[in-house]
Amino acid sequence: MNLNLCTFQIFDYKFDHVYQKYNYKYDYTRQSFDKEYLVTREQSYFETCFKNKIKKFSLDGTVQADFESKTNKGFTEKEYPKTDWSYNGPKSDRVLTTQTKLANYAEKIPDDQKLFGLDDTNGNEIIKPFYTEIDKGLANQFLVVYDDRAVGAIDENGKLIIPLDYKLIEPFDSKYYIVKDNQYFGLLDKDGKEVFPLIYKEIKVFSDGFYLVKDKDDWCKIVDNQNKTIYVFPKYTEKVFTIEKIVTDKNVVLYNLKFRLKAGYEYWDDHFLIKIENNLATRFLEKYKIEEIYDNKIVVIKSSNLIGFYDLNNQKLIEPKFSEIKIIYSKTSKLIYCKTDNYFDTIVDENLNSTISKDNISYIINNVIFYEKDSKYGFFDKNNKKTKNTFEKIDVNYPIYASNEKFYKFYDNGKRAGIVNEDGKIIIKANLYDKIHSVSSIDQLPIFNKKFAKGELRQILVCIDNSDKMTNKIDFLTVEGNKIASTTVDKKDYSFYFRNGIMILILRDEKTIFFDLHENKIISKVNGFSFNNDYDRAYTILKNNASASDSKVLAQKYSTKGNLISEQIIDRNLNTQYLSNWNYYLIQKKGNKYGIIDVNEKIHVPFVYDSIISSVDSVYIAKNNNKYGIIDRYNNVLLNFEYDKIETQYLPENRITSKDVRFIEDYGKRTPYRSSFNFMVSKDQKTGILGPTLKTIMPVEFDSFRKDRTLFGPIIGRKGSSSMVYDYQSHFLFEVQCDSLLQDKNNNPVFYKIYKNGKQGFLDQKGKMIFSGLFPKVEKTNIENLFMIEKDSKKYIVNSKGEIISNAYDEINTSIIYNYAVVSINNKFGLLNQKATLVIPEIYDSIQILINNYLLVYLDGRFGIIDLNAVENKILPIKIPVSYAQIKQIEAKKYIIVSDPFKTGVIDFNNKTIIPMIYDSVYYQENGRYFVCTSNGVTSYLTCDNITIQIDKSS
Repeated sequence: MNLNLCTFQIFDYKFDHVYQKYNYKYDYTRQSFDKEYLVTREQSYFETCFKNKIKKFSLDGTVQADFESKTNKGFTEKEYPKTDWSYNGPKSDRVLTTQTKLANYAEKIPDDQKLFGLDDTNGNEIIKPFYTEIDKGLANQFLVVYDDRAVGAIDENGKLIIPLDYKLIEPFDSKYYIVKDNQYFGLLDKDGKEVFPLIYKEIKVFSDGFYLVKDKDDWCKIVDNQNKTIYVFPKYTEKVFTIEKIVTDKNVVLYNLKFRLKAGYEYWDDHFLIKIENNLATRFLEKYKIEEIYDNKIVVIKSSNLIGFYDLNNQKLIEPKFSEIKIIYSKTSKLIYCKTDNYFDTIVDENLNSTISKDNISYIINNVIFYEKDSKYGFFDKNNKKTKNTFEKIDVNYPIYASNEKFYKFYDNGKRAGIVNEDGKIIIKANLYDKIHSVSSIDQLPIFNKKFAKGELRQILVCIDNSDKMTNKIDFLTVEGNKIASTTVDKKDYSFYFRNGIMILILRDEKTIFFDLHENKIISKVNGFSFNNDYDRAYTILKNNASASDSKVLAQKYSTKGNLISEQIIDRNLNTQYLSNWNYYLIQKKGNKYGIIDVNEKIHVPFVYDSIISSVDSVYIAKNNNKYGIIDRYNNVLLNFEYDKIETQYLPENRITSKDVRFIEDYGKRTPYRSSFNFMVSKDQKTGILGPTLKTIMPVEFDSFRKDRTLFGPIIGRKGSSSMVYDYQSHFLFEVQCDSLLQDKNNNPVFYKIYKNGKQGFLDQKGKMIFSGLFPKVEKTNIENLFMIEKDSKKYIVNSKGEIISNAYDEINTSIIYNYAVVSINNKFGLLNQKATLVIPEIYDSIQILINNYLLVYLDGRFGIIDLNAVENKILPIKIPVSYAQIKQIEAKKYIIVSDPFKTGVIDFNNKTIIPMIYDSVYYQENGRYFVCTSNGVTSYLTCDNITIQIDKSS
């Protein structure tokens, strides 16, 4: 319910708080907090609180309940947010609670504060809401945050286990807490006992009770759970990428480490294997550089730029002697091809057994092995057999994929390519075509399947022979080399699309050719500068139109068969997919009659109508014999042809979707999802309104209706000299004699602006005059019961009686600050309150809202702050003197970064200096809750108490 619609007073102004609430019916009991609550809204009511006495009122003001509040004054009622703590530790029988401490400027609480506590599942309070955040910790413990800065841990009874001395605390390795002060990390156990002191920049889990740390001097180490160093990484180690545990067949445990080293601006990656025995780590294969480890078994090693191998399972070693290796993967095995001089002459299997190849394997690309014979190249097929054919050059970098098979281009005695499949079979001989393109054919025509083998048309090869001086010959072939069709076109560059059995060739000179592959003929040639594949599987071509302006183009719609079916002039930059009636169904004209066809050229509405206009989705307004009616796309008559005019009235506040008109598909079941349009119908010079179901909302007896109404807005109709107002459900509200009447949509509750005899006034939602027409121009302000008028080129505030209650101003703006009016005279600004009393004199160059009801004022090049929460009807006090060159920003809702003019510092809202204005720049680090201050290139880190701290910039 929109409470702003209520204009009557339910309560006197005597309560501390008033809430709108709802009765709920719970499907689960309180003891089932681990289950999800299912609630159903029943009836809205008001809850009031005055001196800890709570009353419940129905919306008509009747008292429903009266009882003592269990909450403290200044707090909202306790709530139970849904919480899932199952992700961290065992299931807990504690339930998170929350209360909001309401803002109180007398207690210097500028904003509502949400606090959290704990209950048990029977509703007994364990910890009253006190912390600003509570989360699950280890076992039956909880992490707590106080005042958004101090963090610690408590047990399930609220006892503090880890004091609120840290900036960060998180569960770590399922048995510790990682904690951080302003700079460094440490570890505590679940009882708060120190495991690692606060001396590390990083702490990460390594494996098996070991931890990876980086100390204050940037040394990376492996330590045990007693903080004893097990292994020290090389100097300049910046980051460890990978820690992978490897267990060999003989149960030897190794750790595969990948890390990055950095010295100055140079960095490089390294790779070690280490072995830990008796809490002591040593490098494994230390004399070699480790390149890679495959399957946690085969180690690729390198020495003096030569490559070798080591088997971790059987400790077999092949000393580095190869210049290059390539790994070939199959479904069952992996082979390593090793190159010594010119050829890959050694083949190593997964057990490091090696054999010498009898073939001159010259190169391996994309898992394809090429052999050399008589200065030509062949390759091994997918069954690892050598192809019989050899070629001067084979391109396997860009294969053609079709039916789970790959095809390669090859060259012999020339620059014109042929096509060979991965079994070595020549599909297209070399030197026949200058260019060979592949085009995906997602939708094969059934007739093609009768002519060609299954899967043969998954890809179509477009082969271009440009040996002729005047034209290009284009052959369309299947992936088996069978010809589908052929044509000849002008010498141009092309791009191709294939759809619905039609090949579309788009030429560079703005020409599009539709070619029917089945009929082996050109359907049409169209000049146009833009070609689009439409979502409805048809096509759109844009053409320059001589009769239109430069900003307009001719959009032509072509069917799935390549024939022109529709066209219209559109804006050059308009996307055609958003054009009305530019989708699957199109309105067409034949002769002097209109009908509807789809993009497959099927007729859905015969060509018998004088006009057809698209309305909503599948609904059309049609004209026949000079009368209008409504039809659907299947030519079902939904509204008889008896009207002189029909218009679709779209109602804002709800987007039109197909769900809105699903009733149209079946005339007998027309039930809209939600009304978001009406039909305005006219007959015999009278007008009415029909709803989405074509049910009468307003009878055809009015002279006119306002067309700017909204979905749930009132209906305003005219009869003679009267305006008649109805609600959106067509219930009569009131009638008034006037020249015109319109709803003022800028105000809630509803007001109506009335025009009569050249004067303006306002009516309330019941038609009662709340401001009589005394002035030629009147506007409702955003302040209750106050209006703004113009008189003698000046603006005034007037009350509901039409009495001027303010001075004359050049401008009055009530939209900048809620319930206040910013006024200006002679380019100086001031402020009026909700009673039009001047509370800031008109002396400032600008006034704008800051935060927390503070105003930023500007005068003679200086800024200050005014407190908006002072006593009403008095000049507001200056909170911060108008003395700063800049008030840059507010941080943490209580600190102000200021400058004067070239040096920057920090003050609070009492104008007390927090950080003196001696710095070139200052910004607030919210995560760490400190200020970063720079002066002469030197950066300092200061707390909110102006205490210098040390910050680890890498953490």
